[in-house]
Amino acid sequence: MATRFTFLATAAAILAGCVSGYKTNYQPAEGATPDRIAALRATAPAEPKLELVAGELDAAFYAGYVRRGYVAVGQSRFTSPRGESNAAALEQGRAVGADIVAIVTPTHAGTLTTHIPFTVPTTTTVHNRSTVTAWRSGGSVSAVSNATTTVQGTQTNIIPVTVNHTNFAAVYFVKGRVLLGVVTRVLNDAERARLQSNRGLVVTGVIDISPAYNSDVLVGDIMLTIDGLPLATPDSILPLLDAYKGKTVRVKLNRAGTQLEKDITIGS
Repeated sequence: MATRFTFLATAAAILAGCVSGYKTNYQPAEGATPDRIAALRATAPAEPKLELVAGELDAAFYAGYVRRGYVAVGQSRFTSPRGESNAAALEQGRAVGADIVAIVTPTHAGTLTTHIPFTVPTTTTVHNRSTVTAWRSGGSVSAVSNATTTVQGTQTNIIPVTVNHTNFAAVYFVKGRVLLGVVTRVLNDAERARLQSNRGLVVTGVIDISPAYNSDVLVGDIMLTIDGLPLATPDSILPLLDAYKGKTVRVKLNRAGTQLEKDITIGS
């Protein structure tokens, strides 16, 4: 029994020394290069903030952070048979320059029972006793011999091991610069066909109390132009917004087939 406990303790120590799953399973968001993050973000904090959240990494989860002005730069999602500390997720957040590390409540992923052979050395002592009788004139004489033999060998024990697996997830966010206050994506094929144009950006999120929010730009609107300049990719907005900081611009939108124009003052 002592040998089994020693084996399990050794295995636990080896697992404890492994690199964190938050690091080895980190996946950056599409386009989240260091230059891109630097262009998007506001002032970086000295340390990332930890937030514990429950539920799924669904659209509502991300929309909540978008409304607060945060942009996801990457995530870690994995299943592990060992524990993972919040400190490890924060460390990964520091490595990628995150402002917030949102850790989703871990969930049980299942239990696996397996059997591991464990071989230990054995020593066996064999006792031998023999009797010898010799005949001579006048009778017989008997002699008794006692001897021991030590035999070295091994013994293999089959040890059952039950391992609980857990789902872990963390998302890493940076605080974006709020110049206009929208998150956008490119048009899909159906939207291009409907607009008869390859240019335009669909609004997928509006930051609370931003210039776009205050001007009633809505999720689902399609931004067509800023001061008459067409928009083709999300990156095409940034130079325009930098050029118009603190100024009022005219933004042309398509809302469910109806074209609108709004005068919006860009943040500074």
